[in-house]
Amino acid sequence: MTKEQELVKYLKSKKDLRKILIIIKNKYESFGKFLGKIKKEKLSRAEKSALSEITGENYEIGKKTILIENIIKSFNNMNFSNDNFKLALEIYFNENIIYKKDKMENYEKQREKFFVDLYEWYAETVGGEFLKFLIEGNKGNNILIKEYNKFEKENNLNEFEIIIERIIKGLNNLPIIKKEYKLLAIFASDISKDPHFFDNKNFAGKLLLYGISYYLNKKYPTNAEERIEMYIEAGIITDDISNSVAISGLEAEIAKGRHTGWREFYNNGEYFIMPMTGITKLKKIISNYNYLIIVENPAVFIEIFNYFKVEYNIIIPMICGYGNIKSSALFLMDLAVKSDIKLIYSGDLDPEGLIIADKLKKRYNKNIKLIGYNRENYIKNLSDEKIKDTSMKKLNKIEDLELKKISEILKEVGGKSFQEKFINVIIKDVMNILKID
Repeated sequence: MTKEQELVKYLKSKKDLRKILIIIKNKYESFGKFLGKIKKEKLSRAEKSALSEITGENYEIGKKTILIENIIKSFNNMNFSNDNFKLALEIYFNENIIYKKDKMENYEKQREKFFVDLYEWYAETVGGEFLKFLIEGNKGNNILIKEYNKFEKENNLNEFEIIIERIIKGLNNLPIIKKEYKLLAIFASDISKDPHFFDNKNFAGKLLLYGISYYLNKKYPTNAEERIEMYIEAGIITDDISNSVAISGLEAEIAKGRHTGWREFYNNGEYFIMPMTGITKLKKIISNYNYLIIVENPAVFIEIFNYFKVEYNIIIPMICGYGNIKSSALFLMDLAVKSDIKLIYSGDLDPEGLIIADKLKKRYNKNIKLIGYNRENYIKNLSDEKIKDTSMKKLNKIEDLELKKISEILKEVGGKSFQEKFINVIIKDVMNILKID
């Protein structure tokens, strides 16, 4: 029988020592040595008595703590070295007792090897280089490591590897690479056979978005609006039916030439609703006036549309962004600018409306003209609704000089002015710009 086996036999015969041995093991894992203290109050009378048999000390009196170092010295006096004692503890607990720092270093080496091995399979691909980017500690690394730790704890790294490979496959097959657009659910099904695989609440969805921001060389989105727009840039449509836009007075071209559907609506003097999937197929839009009017509210869109149709027999080139401008409207506005069409925008005179206008001004600069954003129009059409303090703070974010002026007036007066009240102002400005007599 070895010394260690002899010691283990002795320790197992003293059941009241088990709690003390657990504390000693935990302290070794923390310090890498047999150091630290044991509080007497944590021990029962029987446990103190069992320890006294080894050390010869009376633990019912004296100091409140027991030095672990002194306990080990007592075992040394019994002709057991520190190494003998550590090995005996490992046999006793049937596990390796490792200093936490060493254990962490070993764990991190294993984790690094896992990712490096995976990277080598996909090196020089979009997804592979993104994985390397993450391994190097860049943004997104934290959720990757967190998920690895979870799967490793569950002893299920094979499943984790499959998830990472699917994310890499998704990045290597982003629709925009082939100049295509796909619904998110269809894209996810193509990659994983699960339409919800890339849902934003899932780990795979979050990491895919980090990968897209890496691919596009853009900042990770901070809100739903930015997220949807980033997906669109990658050729992914997150929502189709609700992400639609009302359109009038425009024609369009697709790969095969003029869009016959748009032409029919134009010739029949009707407006129509088009979802994002239809809009992404367009190559060019055509406006007889070389202008495109964008309004915020559906009721305003219909009133202006009817006015010009009835009074002038004109189908005005106009779209409705449904409040907070959706990605479908932005896509169409981008295409209008590429088609050498100038933009005219009008929205509500409240903090939220000014924020939208400011974003559009920043995005389109000299290619967009704002109408209705002046003191006279605001004061004349004030509603009874007051601006809340939380909403008022949004005005501090305004950057455009023209909009800064009106924002100061809003701060001073404190009320809201809605588009529905100044439709006549919009119509008059549109007539002047489009030179309609």
